[in-house]
Amino acid sequence: MATRRMFFALAAACAVLSACGGPVVTLKNPQSGELASCKGGVSSIGLTSDRVESDLLTECVDGYTQQGYEVVTATH
Repeated sequence: MATRRMFFALAAACAVLSACGGPVVTLKNPQSGELASCKGGVSSIGLTSDRVESDLLTECVDGYTQQGYEVVTATH
């Protein structure tokens, strides 16, 4: 019984942490209309450094823009 309770507590914590993520950039391919999303890490709790988070987000956005995607929204 305690193991089951611990599992559900861990699952709930993971759901909360994933919902509290960092910045999100949404991109759109103007020709196909396809959407793509780049998401930063969870820096507010220290899982990634700000520098690493920024670099990964920049690489993701750059990869899509090189394929012709355009930034639609960016949230922090």
